[in-house]
Amino acid sequence: QGGFSKISSALKIPKVTVGIIAHDCDDYLEYAVNALYENLYEIVIVVGAVKGYCENSDESKTLQVIRKLKEKDICDKIKFVNCPVTFWKDKIEMQNIIAERVSGDYYLKLDADEVWDIETFRKVINFLEVHKEYTFVKMPFLHFWTNFNLIAKDAGGKWSTKHPRVWRWNKDFRHKSSFNHFVHVDKNGIDLNVSDLYY
Repeated sequence: QGGFSKISSALKIPKVTVGIIAHDCDDYLEYAVNALYENLYEIVIVVGAVKGYCENSDESKTLQVIRKLKEKDICDKIKFVNCPVTFWKDKIEMQNIIAERVSGDYYLKLDADEVWDIETFRKVINFLEVHKEYTFVKMPFLHFWTNFNLIAKDAGGKWSTKHPRVWRWNKDFRHKSSFNHFVHVDKNGIDLNVSDLYY
């Protein structure tokens, strides 16, 4: 056994890190992780609530799901960080905890209630492998509401997000003013937004 990690090492398949911030998400987290698990290099989950946001959430159920996932994690892909105090400062802090731990070639930002179609995932990674000139990918989503059988009617059932979801990873990428976008410090110490203009 060993799944994708052993194959990745032998065939030099790109290593993909998934990052998830998780609070009060026990209904969906297992689906989100299992959909991609075999094709991932590592999964970093940061658990906890943000001050002023979801303060009444119960993380015990989320931690139970993570423990269940860890029991089946024979390749030791899943790493998780629990909040060291009562609340995280904000989602930027949580996302940067993930960014500091990314060691893959690519980083996929995954919401705890998102489930990826595996063929879409492979197409995105293959696209970045072929097109070295691109640093990140945006894409439309099927947007479900309360269950996997009910597609939301907003925008015809698709939500065209403006936020990137997958990046060719650079260890210096960090969130600064947004938890959806990275900045990169250039050789002159200037923060560049990792956006269409530069990347």
